Amino acid sequence: MNNTLIIGPSGSGKTYLAKKIAHNNETIFIHMNENVSYDNLVMGTQVSTSNGSLMYILQKQKLLVFLEEAECDLGNEYYVILDDINRSDMTTVLGELTYAFQYRGKAISLKSGNTVCVSNNVKLIVTLNSSEVISANEVVKEEIFDRIIHLDNGLAEYEQALIDIKKTSLCSLGKTEYNDLVKWLKSVYDKYVNQYCVFTREYRSHANEYRVGMAYFLPSTNIPVNRWNECIKHRIRHQVHPLLYKYAEDGIIKKEEIPREVINDTEYVIKPVKQEHIVIHPSKEVEDYEFDVNNGKPLPIGVKSKLNSSHNFNWMYLVLMIVLRDIIDHSLISHDELMELLENDPEILTFRNDITVNGRKGACLLVRDDLALSFPVKDNAQGNTKGGYSYSNNYHKFFYAGKTYRMFSAWQVTNVVKCPYLVSGCIETNTGGQKRHLYRTIKMLVYKYFKRYEMDLNSILAVDSTNIECNARLIQLKKDISFVEKLTDDKKHKGKPYYVDLSVGQNALDFISTIRRIPTWKKMIKECGVYKTMSKNYKEIMNVTNVKQMILQGPPGTSKTYGAKKFIAEQAGISGNDWENQLKENQLVTKDDYYCEKNPGKTVYWDLLQFHPSYTYEDFVRGISVKPIEKRTIEGSISSKDGDEELYKVSLLGDSGVEYKSVNRALGKIAALAREAYKKDPMNCAEYYLVIDEINRANLATVFGELIYAFEYRGESGLIRTPYEVDGDDALVLPPNLYIIGTMNTADKSIGTIDYAIRRRFLFFKLLPEISVVCDSVTEKNPGDDPSKSIEVKQFESVERLFEECLNKSDYEKEDVQLGHTYFLRKETSQPKSSEQAKYRFIYQVLPILFEYKKDGVLDFSRITSLHDDDVWKDVLIKLVEMIEANDAKRAKLYDEFISKLNMPDVETSINDIIKEKQDD
Repeated sequence: MNNTLIIGPSGSGKTYLAKKIAHNNETIFIHMNENVSYDNLVMGTQVSTSNGSLMYILQKQKLLVFLEEAECDLGNEYYVILDDINRSDMTTVLGELTYAFQYRGKAISLKSGNTVCVSNNVKLIVTLNSSEVISANEVVKEEIFDRIIHLDNGLAEYEQALIDIKKTSLCSLGKTEYNDLVKWLKSVYDKYVNQYCVFTREYRSHANEYRVGMAYFLPSTNIPVNRWNECIKHRIRHQVHPLLYKYAEDGIIKKEEIPREVINDTEYVIKPVKQEHIVIHPSKEVEDYEFDVNNGKPLPIGVKSKLNSSHNFNWMYLVLMIVLRDIIDHSLISHDELMELLENDPEILTFRNDITVNGRKGACLLVRDDLALSFPVKDNAQGNTKGGYSYSNNYHKFFYAGKTYRMFSAWQVTNVVKCPYLVSGCIETNTGGQKRHLYRTIKMLVYKYFKRYEMDLNSILAVDSTNIECNARLIQLKKDISFVEKLTDDKKHKGKPYYVDLSVGQNALDFISTIRRIPTWKKMIKECGVYKTMSKNYKEIMNVTNVKQMILQGPPGTSKTYGAKKFIAEQAGISGNDWENQLKENQLVTKDDYYCEKNPGKTVYWDLLQFHPSYTYEDFVRGISVKPIEKRTIEGSISSKDGDEELYKVSLLGDSGVEYKSVNRALGKIAALAREAYKKDPMNCAEYYLVIDEINRANLATVFGELIYAFEYRGESGLIRTPYEVDGDDALVLPPNLYIIGTMNTADKSIGTIDYAIRRRFLFFKLLPEISVVCDSVTEKNPGDDPSKSIEVKQFESVERLFEECLNKSDYEKEDVQLGHTYFLRKETSQPKSSEQAKYRFIYQVLPILFEYKKDGVLDFSRITSLHDDDVWKDVLIKLVEMIEANDAKRAKLYDEFISKLNMPDVETSINDIIKEKQDD
């Protein structure tokens, strides 16, 4: 196979496979981008500098030179990898070489007059990102390829990739723990790729071209295996979720099927935290029986249902519900993790996996209310085939993250051995629609619940191995997991503590009691478990994911640039009220086209630049600088013939000129400095941060060029060749101690978006409007003031309510456009001055933006009329809209009326409640 085309979506492993095929053979790797052309790849005029002058030399370029080398070495294979060909047009870039690759061994004439012959020892590999093009034929001629590989990233390929990574990673986990971790990773990957990506009708036939690639779910190779869990959670939160919402924005997938992003998902603590809970909306009949059984009464076996006298009450549902309520009310893990087990773990319960609905193959213990009727039980009993029997609507409902769920209800206990000794014997994977076994499901629920708790404890120990409480819990938990694994009614084990006689229905109470006597379960009822809180340590997240580029995104006024600088200050150990002035001492300065450290010996250095629409590769990476040469004065004299007498004095003004020089720009300069430091001492070198403000205002594909490859492959293995030589070297390396921080205004839809391939090289962090920040500014300037009564906090909340009620939610996300807190910060200690400042800032900054939002269709003020008259905010919003639609002179007159509405006691009470709720978070 001479010519291979590898096609797949972003993150599907195209580059990895191409390099794997090439292996250790001679290879030229070319990352295609808008800056690559025939002239700088095949044959063309090379522009360079020498002694201050521009040099134009017609010469063979790197690809043509490589092919000639291959022709002189026919005994070895040579590989040409054209990565991301979709970023350019293959025929245009390769020119006559397109035909030379197709017709091997034939001499092809180039437009320069030279000839080229591509020998059979040259293997061409082209990768194409299917997410960026509708058809491969848009950028390549498929007929020149004798092999086309479509990457679909199945679970088998994903598991093999994990095995490959494990070979180079430190693994302190036992075989069982490792297998459990891999099983969890595979389930998460499967859900996001198949279940949450529900394609719209227009893109359904292109599903394989847009599926989320497995690279998004692969741990980085530089972390131990026991941190894989943490790494993947960060990737999901900061890469996968932003990608899915971008897909939804582009009309590719259905937004409503994307799981709501869970805020507290990256750091584990052993203490109670505020989190969203699974709320049980009870069926009175079931709830009454739960109360009776928990107070010593027998199970209602054979008792007629109060809701349907033709059927007996479902006592088996009740047994499971008693166990599940213990878990929900006293969960050892976060409820988002618990919900993941209940809704998505097929080993606890799988039902009708012969049916696929909205990308979901079969259903689990809980199923969404709107999907419940799609999974009927195969039972000929009267009424059981009509659609509500398997997930009955007559029992409890479960509310979580704005959605309603039902629990499986078609149970049986008819087996001779109702609860097998081995866990593997409890997993029911058949595709039929038969009833499920009660005790097997309960055993698997408790077992998987404990295993998830074990994973969370290990996550703490991965970063804090000396945590005494965590170690003690883990030791006991391992014993209890072993006990649950053996829990059985198999008479072979009669007399063992894990044996329970289940020969009669009432003995189900003994099964419940046995579970409740497990030490970890008893501790669960009394104490908290391990919960997840949001980690805001950007550096730690970048390191654990091995993605050293991040973007702080949010609407205007959310302190994105400020937040980036504050983060750098924290890394430098800088604090205090004058931290910004202190941080300037760490900022790099330019001297003779090079960065230098004005204060050597510091551990952190940084610089900041701002992108704009005319920004180019030559402005950011490398380019040619043009500097004027100063005019020189030449002085002399004219003497007489004999030279005895000076007749005239002469002063001539020489011509001015310019000097040309190939130089590094901001990225090239900071990379060179960071690389030099890293080479000297990789373990203790300084860290370098480059902040790119308004990163999405430039055409990133053009500005970054081949950097996209270097972003992913840091260090010497990611060395790239640039079109410009600096100090005689065209190589550029981004070392591991270089971090790039971009800021992005999500409200500005008029500027360029970030394409899917570039997105994969960045982590995205949201910065949203926060009332607490406004409150802090009030108490900082005036410690005795009540924030709920301050005009700044009232203004902020009135604007937030306006977005809550009037936002065009079909086209916009509130978190993308709502005005941020910086418009409302108190900056004066004097009460009259702060009030005046708040007034004029609101009139001349806030209101004009809100008016533009109305013109652009972001806000629809007519929705206010639908508010109830008893809504305390209705009058406030009516007055606010009146101000927005008025001219400046009238706005000033209406402002006092607006403030009087904000000063109403009910409004202040509402704001106070909001502040308290934020403080509880």
